[in-house]
Amino acid sequence: MRKFLILLITCLFLFSFFSCVAKKEYLSLEKKFDKTKKELYLEKKRNKSLQFLFTDIAQRNDISFKDLLSTIKVINTDLQKNNVTLETEVEDLFIQLNKKDMIIAIQNIVIDQKKKKKKYSDGNLKTSLILSGFNYKKTEDSFTITFLNSQLFKQYINISNKGKKKLNKLSKILLNNNKYNISINSHSDKTIVGRKLKKRFPSNWHLSSARAAAVTLFLQKSGIHPNRLSSSGCSHYNPVASNKNKSGRFLNRRIEIVLTPILDFF
Repeated sequence: MRKFLILLITCLFLFSFFSCVAKKEYLSLEKKFDKTKKELYLEKKRNKSLQFLFTDIAQRNDISFKDLLSTIKVINTDLQKNNVTLETEVEDLFIQLNKKDMIIAIQNIVIDQKKKKKKYSDGNLKTSLILSGFNYKKTEDSFTITFLNSQLFKQYINISNKGKKKLNKLSKILLNNNKYNISINSHSDKTIVGRKLKKRFPSNWHLSSARAAAVTLFLQKSGIHPNRLSSSGCSHYNPVASNKNKSGRFLNRRIEIVLTPILDFF
């Protein structure tokens, strides 16, 4: 009997102990459950708010995106049109540039050939002048043959026999070298025209012009075509020496025959 009571008391104690522990654990779990439930509710509420926000943003972005797409399509269409126009312009410019390049190349060939022809022609003229005993001054574009008035004229504007021989010899060279224009320029000294000549030649302009014309007419009669000839009187304004002394005036009274290439020939 005593043992039974002890066993009964022990069982009641253990039951009471485990019963207290289970209750504590339950309360702890219940508290944790409530907390979790509350957190879940708040999370759902937050998620719902975010969902509304995202939906609104998505709708707005969708509208903006559609507008943007529409604008891009319009711009793209315009750009394609502009590209086609620009490509056409580029092709046209390329064709034009090719044509210009060809023209320039042809022009360079022609210029080169003209230079070669001119060089050959100049060489022939130089040889002819030297062999005939004519002194000349050569520049890049011209030959100048100078005669003193005393070598060509007997008196005033009358060509002497000696002058005719010289001009005849020169005219043969000019006929064989017909690729040059011929300019006859007459120069005087600064001496005032005398009383006897005043009526015929009021000034050195008149006198120098008359001498140039006399030489020009002689060359024309020698067979040189008149379209190659020109004449000018320069008076005393282009001296090669001083007009203050006799020797200087002697040198200033001169005829210059200038030969320049006829461009059509070169």
